[in-house]
This record gives sequence, C-alpha cells and structure tokens, in this order.
Amino acid sequence: MNNMVCCISFVLIMIAANASPETLPLAQDLFPTEAEFQGWTQADKHKLYPADDMWQHIDGAADLYLKYGCQSLTVGYYQRQETEIAVEIYALVDRLNAFGVYQVQKPGQTQVRPIGAEGYLEGNTMNFYKGAFYIKLQINPHSETSAQDLMTFAGLVATKIKADSTLPVQFQVFPSENLVQGSFNFTPQGTLGLKILTDVFSARYRHDDIEAQLMFCSSPDSQAAQALFTDFSQAIARRCSTPPEPFKLGENSAIKGMDRYNGPFQAVLAGKHLIIVTNAEQKDWLDPTIIALITNLEAN
Repeated sequence: MNNMVCCISFVLIMIAANASPETLPLAQDLFPTEAEFQGWTQADKHKLYPADDMWQHIDGAADLYLKYGCQSLTVGYYQRQETEIAVEIYALVDRLNAFGVYQVQKPGQTQVRPIGAEGYLEGNTMNFYKGAFYIKLQINPHSETSAQDLMTFAGLVATKIKADSTLPVQFQVFPSENLVQGSFNFTPQGTLGLKILTDVFSARYRHDDIEAQLMFCSSPDSQAAQALFTDFSQAIARRCSTPPEPFKLGENSAIKGMDRYNGPFQAVLAGKHLIIVTNAEQKDWLDPTIIALITNLEAN
C-alpha cells in the first residue's frame, strides 16, 4: 500500500460519527421562504454551482473548498428596499469537513455565537456551520439592524438542518489542561506542507503566554503508522539544517528538530498514531500533555 495514504485518521469512526441519521436536505431547501423571512423578497432564483464550477462565483477561493470535499455551492439573494443579503451555502462531504473549512476561515479573536453548530458575526458578514453545510451571509449596506437581520436569517436556515450540533467526537481525545478554547482544527490534506499528512486533527495549547500546536493522525494499524513515521522523518529532515534527533518519550519512539518553516518540532510514534508538536522547544509542560493525548488515543 502506498504510504502516502496511510494517515487515515479514524476513517471508520469518522464515517460513523459524522453521518447524520436523517436524510440531509438539498442546499436549495435550506433557503427561507418569503413567508418565513417576512419583509424580505427573494431577488433571484437560487443558482447551483457543482464543485468543478464553483470558480465561476468564488474564483481562486474554490481550491480551499475542494480541499475539504465541497460538493456544491448554492447562491441566493434577498432584498428589503435598498438592503440585500447574499447567501452562499456550501455542501461538504460530511460535517467534519464542514467544521474544518469553517475553522480555517474563522478569525482568531472572534466571539462565537450559538447559531447552527457554531457561528460568528463580523461586521456585515455572518458565517456558521451545521451538519455537512457551511453557510456564509453578507448584508449590504451595513446598518444598525444588520446584526439582527443576519441572526434571524441564519436561525431560519439552521432549523432546516436536522443534524448533530456537538463538536466532532475526534476532538474529545485532546487533554483539557492548557487547551486554547476554540482552537480545534481538522485538515484533510497537506498538513505542514507535506502530502503524506492527511486527515489531521489539531489543537493549540498555551502556558505562560507560550503556545504550541499538537496534532495527530491515525493509521489502520501500527505497521502503517511506522511506515508513516519513517516517511515523515525523511521528509522533515530535508527541511532541517541538521538531522532530527531521535529520542524516547516513555516507550514511544520520537524525533525532534528544527523545521525551517515551522520552527522546533517533535514527532512521536504511539501505536497506530503519529503525534506532531510544533513550537515545541524546551517546554516542560508539553511532555505530560503529549502523554495524556497518547493515553486518550489508546483508550479509544
């Protein structure tokens, strides 16, 4: 088997955990009717862009959505006098990827709101996700009522998506101590600029104003994980001025070094899991966090 596809990250769990028991609605069925969104008129018919044609509406941004398995984009507009709300509904392959693309676009310091599974309001825009859908709203011109108009519209859309609003279960393995709230992320491919790292779950940790990022991906078995660890060690060594140093974390094989792109790192092989830590230089609080993550992974 090609080692580049070893890092599958709980594929079987992901399918079970992120598939909704209900039949997912079509994106066009999520748009509120004029009777539901009173005072507003649908300006045009909704326009559906299949994945390969999304560039016609969002141009170069389409690559990001394709990376997260976007299947289609549906666009619509609502008007009230001189005010317009533009709506983009992205249908992703599953809720884990919807979460991932939402997280990668969410501003770092924004205040999240309980819309759908989670959302945020920034100026004249509101973005949120629920189930396998990622929804982006923009209102123009901006006014005193814009926030309430966007919240009302988003609430109407969210109620039409009958899906679990809890955080994907894979993130439950991350230890809670020193965890930066709202920092979970999922990257389906190309983590750290390496094609071999796919389906990676990550979180940030902070202690005494110093941050590090922990991430993991999971292989089908320990043999595949060993092969991935070897491939990663060789790939990262090409980005280090000196060869990575092997060491042991408990009974687990590990390496550490200085990546020219991401700074100090550690990588630990633990059973069928590969754990990587960036910004990992001389932090005594990190090793217990890594060990706790390994313990949680082994228990699942």
